[in-house]
Amino acid sequence: MYIRRATALDFPTLASFSVPAFINDELYQYANPFATKYPEAFRGHFLRRLKQRNAQPGFIVWVAVNDADQGPAAKEFSTQDGNSRAGAEEILGYAVWCRYGGTEAAKVNPKFQRRGVGARLISWGLQQAADEKVPVTLSTSTVAEPLYRRMGFGTWARRDLPGIRIGAPSLIHWPPGVEIIENKEEK
Repeated sequence: MYIRRATALDFPTLASFSVPAFINDELYQYANPFATKYPEAFRGHFLRRLKQRNAQPGFIVWVAVNDADQGPAAKEFSTQDGNSRAGAEEILGYAVWCRYGGTEAAKVNPKFQRRGVGARLISWGLQQAADEKVPVTLSTSTVAEPLYRRMGFGTWARRDLPGIRIGAPSLIHWPPGVEIIENKEEK
């Protein structure tokens, strides 16, 4: 697996696997209540968002990719049926990096979830933050929160959203050497 900058040609694939990855996520259900009824419109949401972020200064979309010709490591990320597509690059997941402090989104293709892809994408983003000496902030759902916690994120704020039984946590990760600013709302 390697990480590279996404191209516009990747966006349809990214949008397509974002639908099954997030159709049951409580935050996306809150923001897109008709996603299950209109999955193509939900896909369109992801496609538009990717295009907007890619064109916006300060944002970078990157992808985790598996190339079946990479050797033994490629078997770790073969499809669930055990097959790999010889010579074919396959996108395992993606993340949107915001240069002024954040990973806006990290999404993993459902057939590659729970295999370290999300952690690898987040680690890459944390390294970018450390290099640029900026904290990483994001809002997450309960599904992804344990992963972010294991990666060293702490609670920055919690927002209660009408219709969701839990608050949506906003998390922050401070890279080494960056002055920690306390959140006065938490006190």
